Amino acid sequence: MMASSVPRAGCSARCARYMATSSLDMSRLRDAPVPALSHRRAPPSRHVNRKSTWYTASTAADTPEPRTSGAASGKQKLTYDGIIFDMDGTLSVSVIDYALMRDSLEIPEGDLFTVIETWDDGNRILESMDTILEIEDVAAKQTQGMPGVTELLTYLKDQDVKVGLVTRNTAYSVDMFFQAIGEHHREVFDIVMTREFRYVKPDKRCLLHFAQKWGIPASKLLMVGDSTEDVECGNAAGTASCLISGGGNEVNAEKARPLVGTVPSFTVDTLGELLERLEMRDTSVTPLGWEAVTEEERTARAQAAAYESDSDEEYEIALDAGMPFNGLDFFNFLFGSGAIEPPACSFPRLRSTIIKERVDDLHPGMKVLHLGCGDGGLTKMLFSAGLNVCGADISPDKARKRGLATVTIEEYSGTAISTAIKNQINTAVFPELGGFDAIVFFEDDNSAALASALFESGERSRKMLDALKPLVKPGEGRFVFQISNPPTGEVRASESWLLVDEEVDSRWGVSRCVLRARS
Repeated sequence: MMASSVPRAGCSARCARYMATSSLDMSRLRDAPVPALSHRRAPPSRHVNRKSTWYTASTAADTPEPRTSGAASGKQKLTYDGIIFDMDGTLSVSVIDYALMRDSLEIPEGDLFTVIETWDDGNRILESMDTILEIEDVAAKQTQGMPGVTELLTYLKDQDVKVGLVTRNTAYSVDMFFQAIGEHHREVFDIVMTREFRYVKPDKRCLLHFAQKWGIPASKLLMVGDSTEDVECGNAAGTASCLISGGGNEVNAEKARPLVGTVPSFTVDTLGELLERLEMRDTSVTPLGWEAVTEEERTARAQAAAYESDSDEEYEIALDAGMPFNGLDFFNFLFGSGAIEPPACSFPRLRSTIIKERVDDLHPGMKVLHLGCGDGGLTKMLFSAGLNVCGADISPDKARKRGLATVTIEEYSGTAISTAIKNQINTAVFPELGGFDAIVFFEDDNSAALASALFESGERSRKMLDALKPLVKPGEGRFVFQISNPPTGEVRASESWLLVDEEVDSRWGVSRCVLRARS
């Protein structure tokens, strides 16, 4: 029997609907204060086979689960030790009306969650999530399995492989999916993770959670999905990634070359084709995650792709297959060095619509200015991890199309950067001058000119560094960067900044530094 879902007085329709669909025991929680996010836990759905672990609003312990030997059970191993599936458009036919959703929310482009998280009006966020829920509820009642899904799940049940599900949809929609394909298929899944969990795609932590719980290296996992966010998440986490072509989630109609970090390890047209590849148990057709792939293997595959298509561009795209966004090592350094505090969850304001009855107008995450944001790959991953990030570049159009907040810099000078922030920033979301917690900069081919202005020896560099200091909080703001050369004397002797941490990565010949604004 379903647990009571009567909301406490004043609870919105959105809150009530989430309480019902998440199968929370509201008789326990109805009159209690909202507990700390890290301690909130929901019991499994009423249909859950007890072999599965469900992560909805809960935060599960991070103790790895013991693995069962396949040899002992007579099951055969696949290329992968674990496979994680998206749901809508991957395992189920996508019937969500994204066109209606975008029209209703007035979001013509960009990742929906990313755009909504940037808004400066908490009530607007609540109302928009109500709209999304209503559209999702209609779609959930029409759920049907993707052709080939039952054959694939039946096959995986008999293999030595962990199986998981990660979706940005709700627990209710997952229930309707299993109701449509047969409840007995639920037992195939060891972990089911919905958007009520603390980590949400494309935040790589959601997939790393699977790796940690299962005790499996990320490179031995496969992420299967039909959207850019699925591929981005898998590539960033270090898993292999499989794109279900035309699965039904929003298809990018543009023929432009895909951005780095969004190219899957391999693509299939159907679940049947994926099953055929898995049955081969061959890394040439089901490659491992990028950390387990040698440079020689990547080059050979790229050459084969170029030969088959007779296209030099296909060679470059194939080299990017399964690879993460530019700046992953720098991303890890930001959190590992302590320069940036790791947020407790992805999209904290959207998460507030699930566990609270109101959303603050101000984003709770650290406020970060990403100089030289380029195509927005690094910016988006920082933002989806729970930070409040604004990108800045001479041409930030690609980052803006991802749904990110950006400002346009007229030229690479300290004055131009300050002027852009002052005139273009949305002060309802971001601070005025002097309010950023951190400035971050990652040097790559696209940001080399800005790196030259910032870090080449001379008066220009000193003026640039001096001009950046007023953008951050006095005495505590940070400037964190990765450059291709050791920091110059202007950096080390700066009267505006104090060098507090430095790391040299000999693999790539780069330096990563943390500066703190002087009082």
